[in-house]
Amino acid sequence: MEQEKPDDARRPDELINEQWSSTLMGMAAQIQKARKAMHPALVSVAERAAKFAESPEYAELKLIAEGIIDAEAQAKSLSEMMRSPNEDIASIQKYLTTKPISALTLLALVSSERKQEAGELEKRIATETKAAKTKQAEFMAQARWADDEKMKAKAEILEWWKKWQNNPVMYKKKKDFDAAMLDKYPVIEDGRTVSKWRTLWQKQPPN
Repeated sequence: MEQEKPDDARRPDELINEQWSSTLMGMAAQIQKARKAMHPALVSVAERAAKFAESPEYAELKLIAEGIIDAEAQAKSLSEMMRSPNEDIASIQKYLTTKPISALTLLALVSSERKQEAGELEKRIATETKAAKTKQAEFMAQARWADDEKMKAKAEILEWWKKWQNNPVMYKKKKDFDAAMLDKYPVIEDGRTVSKWRTLWQKQPPN
């Protein structure tokens, strides 16, 4: 039998290992003691969750959650059936006979239908708003084009007015001038517009 070495005869590495092991064991004992002395509020989340999972309250909440999930799934199926062109009242009644709906399913179905109607309404409003903006943009573009054409016509009518002032035999009467300009420039549309321009030019002759 191997004879045990006296303490002073052990190698330095053996002494170090023994001291390290002793230190770790002491630390572990202190940690365990501290954990036992912890206030309940300081217990780890995992421990509290594990404890709650074993409680009657958890079992009750689990049943409620499962019921809600089942109700939402059944409500989704019913909603799809009601909106499907391949389903009719008879098939829906048959489905309800085999699987009656609960209060939770009814609530989930109402909520789902409201959300879908709200989504469809939002899409319709967005589509109509886009169409209205497009029409407005087209109208504004046409209005700008008409204004540009009117300004161009006004400038040309002014030149005709100047020629008429230098050669009065071109038009016998003012209304003849107005009518001739309307024929040349249909964009004006209203003879009173030409009359207003002509009156203004007579009062304040342009250069």
